[in-house]
Amino acid sequence: MRVVETTVYQYGELSERAKSKARDWYREASADDNHYSETVIEDAQAIAGLLGIEFKQRDIKTVSGRVRHEPAIYWSGFSSQGDGASFEGNLVSFETGSALERVKAYAPTDETLHAIAAELDALQETYQRRLAASVTLSGHRYCHSGMMQVDVTALDADGDEKEVTRENEVRVIKALRGFADWIYLQLQNEYFFSISDENVAETIAANAYEFTADGERFD
Repeated sequence: MRVVETTVYQYGELSERAKSKARDWYREASADDNHYSETVIEDAQAIAGLLGIEFKQRDIKTVSGRVRHEPAIYWSGFSSQGDGASFEGNLVSFETGSALERVKAYAPTDETLHAIAAELDALQETYQRRLAASVTLSGHRYCHSGMMQVDVTALDADGDEKEVTRENEVRVIKALRGFADWIYLQLQNEYFFSISDENVAETIAANAYEFTADGERFD
């Protein structure tokens, strides 16, 4: 029998080289954790409602066997061909008010969202606010916005289907895919922030993880 004693250190007590190794450990250990996406998805859902977009819901089975519902937003990232974000849902119309005004009140400095909202407003006015669209995914190999299949329809005052010009159909598609691209950019920004040296160091320190002198995780 022998007793082996190990001296352990908090992150702030490590050398710079050991800190770098500790950060690498944390990134690898949390590689499958997409916690960074939670606030982005919540924000996207709120903005979608302001634009007149209703996300479909998808079932997610938890470890405990229960099922929870989440917006049907899909993404992959953030450095490979085919990376991106897409969603399934419907475009509906508000009878009154302006999507641009609603979005500006929520996100006053986001010009990309303002442009999308203004485009949807203009299109709705063209069709007396009776423009609609359904959004599905045309495949499951990639998640980028180009995989979104958009079926655009409009009704006249009598409730009969009205022709939507190809030009306006393309405008709707670009606006909805543009919103998916906006979601992807927010996810990408949050991801790179989550793995930044500064954020990783703060997370390690907050959780009081301990390490050996060379930066190996001590458990």
